[in-house]
Amino acid sequence: MPTRKRCSPSARSLCWLLLVLALAPLAACQKTGPTQSVTVPTHEAHDQIAGTGDPPKEAAAPAANAGERHLVEETWDAYSMQGIRIGYAHTTIIRVVEGGRELVRTESRIHTSMQRSGQTITQEMTLTSWDKPEGGLVRFASRLSAGPGEIASAGAVREGMLGIDTTTLGRTQSQKIPWQAEWGGLFAPDQSLRRAPLEPGERRTVKSLMPLMNIPADTRLEALDYETVELPSGKAKMLKVNSVVDLGAQKIESVVWIDEKGETRRSLVPSLGQESVRTTKADALQQPGDKQYDLLLASTVPLKGALPNPHQSKRAVYQAHLKSGQIAGLFSNCLSQRVKSVDEQTAEITVTAVRPNQPQSVAGAPEAPSPVEADSASNNFIQSDDLLVTQMAARVAVGESDPWTIASALEKFVDDTVHNKNFSTAFATAAEVARSLEGDCTEHAVLLAALCRARKIPARVAFGLVYYPPEKGFAYHMWNEVWIKDRWVSLDPTLGLGGIGADHIKLGDSNLAGGSPLGDLLAVIQVFGRLELEVLEAE
Repeated sequence: MPTRKRCSPSARSLCWLLLVLALAPLAACQKTGPTQSVTVPTHEAHDQIAGTGDPPKEAAAPAANAGERHLVEETWDAYSMQGIRIGYAHTTIIRVVEGGRELVRTESRIHTSMQRSGQTITQEMTLTSWDKPEGGLVRFASRLSAGPGEIASAGAVREGMLGIDTTTLGRTQSQKIPWQAEWGGLFAPDQSLRRAPLEPGERRTVKSLMPLMNIPADTRLEALDYETVELPSGKAKMLKVNSVVDLGAQKIESVVWIDEKGETRRSLVPSLGQESVRTTKADALQQPGDKQYDLLLASTVPLKGALPNPHQSKRAVYQAHLKSGQIAGLFSNCLSQRVKSVDEQTAEITVTAVRPNQPQSVAGAPEAPSPVEADSASNNFIQSDDLLVTQMAARVAVGESDPWTIASALEKFVDDTVHNKNFSTAFATAAEVARSLEGDCTEHAVLLAALCRARKIPARVAFGLVYYPPEKGFAYHMWNEVWIKDRWVSLDPTLGLGGIGADHIKLGDSNLAGGSPLGDLLAVIQVFGRLELEVLEAE
């Protein structure tokens, strides 16, 4: 008989953290009032052109040749943000025999519900991993409800490669990445702790597949000492362990408390106030109280100083300070934004409104990188070859050939066309938005990028912070950049003003190519809950 396997909540906490990242671009569509009506195809035409791609083969489980199946464990975990309950995870561990070999199948179903500017958004995620009893990924599947449709990924290890299929509306994108036999699946750090519990002072590094991002990464574990921890069942002595997920330029830091069996009973991401705790089914499923967690309000960064006419501003200088961690490399350094280090935790950021011919140059600005093929190609999230998207793009600026004129017209078109501006959608694809005509900044951005690409204009999304007048601070936001002549020029389809002002502070950009867009948004987690901003100059 193999060693009994359990999945503790730390891996599921990371999955939940990535769910929060999916919600991170939060700023409201800030212009209100009457919108221009547009003609779109009938529902019958929608049905004819809607994608009907089947989910990846690996997502279907159990395998046809599955034999013995034995339930090892069933657990429930409760999730909260800053002390407010927002969701739960239900996890089952099953020992299976397939084709004469024994595998451990771990499946976690994660449910979260929270507010965004008073509107409720609910997400569902299912993660399944089939691993060898001694460790080592065999195959996996994941599904994330993120808008009108869903994002489904599945993959299997064969001959030293992990093949992955990712499916969104009507499109499946495949990729292969090198994979070593000992690398673990979605729950590998937890499984490693359970097989061999840490001792105080011990360190360990586990290589595993990152949920939703579908990339291998190191989780560094460092055991500290035992301390008394409050659990739903009462106080208990637990070993405190620092955990750092290393994703190259980005790192996710958390603290977990494990019992003598190596099972994580509580975990915390300090920067977010995100916590998970092992509990009973009844407790996990209990309805939240009167107090609701509002992600938009909780994540808005208050601004010291005045920022008059933010959308029309030409230039602004901000001081950004991180309460903890190093600030170097967190903010983009480009034509529209110059970053000057003050100390390890503080930087001065000068933001300039850029148009195709203005400014002619900015002292010290790096040369703009030319577009790559992925900035013009259709992909899972920016389906620029979708029939409805191409029909929309063709109706705007008919007969026009100037790229900036076309892009500006498309920006206004998206602002007018996405008439149901709400927070109830987390992250829909361009093809989904073209059909639903609803969403927040992320939905506006992916649709504009697709429309621009359909008109042969390289386009990508940018993400960072924008001034949010109702809260007199900066909220997380997504907008666009299009390639015009020799530079990337920003557009914001939630505003439709023909460009942006100096009220957008950029963290990064992405063409959203690859299996999942969430990895590109990880920069958000580095400043979430830790950033202080002050405006020093504005014009």
